[in-house]
Amino acid sequence: MATAEELSQFFEQLTGLVHTHSGQEPELAVRDEILAYGERFSSLIVSAYLNLTAGTVTLLDARSLIVSDAKFGEARPLVQESLNQLETNLYPLLVAGSMILTQGFCAATRDGRTTTLGRGGSDFSATWLAARLNASRVEILTDTNGVLSADPAVVAEAHTLTRLSYSQAAILARFGAKVLHPHCLAPPAAGGIPLWVCNSFGPEGPITRVGDEPALADHFSVSGLRDCNLVAYGMGAQPPGDLHDRALAVERDEQGRIWFALGPHGGESDPHGSDCFSCCGRPVALIYLLSPDSQDLVFDEDLEIIMHFKDYAHGGRILAVPREQRLQAIRALHDQLQSRCPVPAGVSA
Repeated sequence: MATAEELSQFFEQLTGLVHTHSGQEPELAVRDEILAYGERFSSLIVSAYLNLTAGTVTLLDARSLIVSDAKFGEARPLVQESLNQLETNLYPLLVAGSMILTQGFCAATRDGRTTTLGRGGSDFSATWLAARLNASRVEILTDTNGVLSADPAVVAEAHTLTRLSYSQAAILARFGAKVLHPHCLAPPAAGGIPLWVCNSFGPEGPITRVGDEPALADHFSVSGLRDCNLVAYGMGAQPPGDLHDRALAVERDEQGRIWFALGPHGGESDPHGSDCFSCCGRPVALIYLLSPDSQDLVFDEDLEIIMHFKDYAHGGRILAVPREQRLQAIRALHDQLQSRCPVPAGVSA
């Protein structure tokens, strides 16, 4: 069987690659080549299954479709070069009515070296190709019924958000919603392409439709990031020039101090700098609330709210709490919002 032979060849190639670099930390380019084998293995198996059950399926190597820069581990597509590849290798097959299967997560440089697209790379591949093809929609299959009102591992009663705008979905992703990665939302948003988030184990269940329209008025969401940092600068102080760009949220308090909330990868400002007024001095969690009814929430007495931030663009709020209180805060806030906004029929998780 051709598939078994091809898989055997893949394993031989991968084994040789690993042995060549055993006992040493592989270069990023080698790491990308190794990581891409997972997608190549699985797509070969799926294509064989589909050819047996769904008719003829053409398997295309994503590295022949997406040309990327050489930033191994976090590569980004080069638009014109990729369009040239799509015109040569993909468009004729689509015009002929072929069903195409390809990989996510991987691409290739101009000189043919394998690259990977980083965290969320498979979803990004799908949305990026959908935008280039002007698709009628793109569907992301996951293990939940769409985007939920909270992490179901934290809140068992989390329910499906049936509708989100592109920007709302992106802000939830930035603040810890794991179903979507912010990078994958930019291509469909730019092209106005609807994005559906479905459950691969129950596609007939509730789904989330991401598009131009915002969330329904009775929907809410609570998400959180741990290992964040807070920095404040007094009146007249000059924060570093890039701090506004790196911050997840910025707010001025009643004393005129400017507070910056930095995410896990946002870095820390020097707390000893001459203009730095204060630094929290300990890791914090940032809790994001997307809700039209979050202004008069009552907080548990033992829940320490270090700082409030407002997300004026999306009508949300960000609360900074001690890192160890992240899960407690998410559960308490979700329960309170749930009592105000009963779950619409048919959208339970």
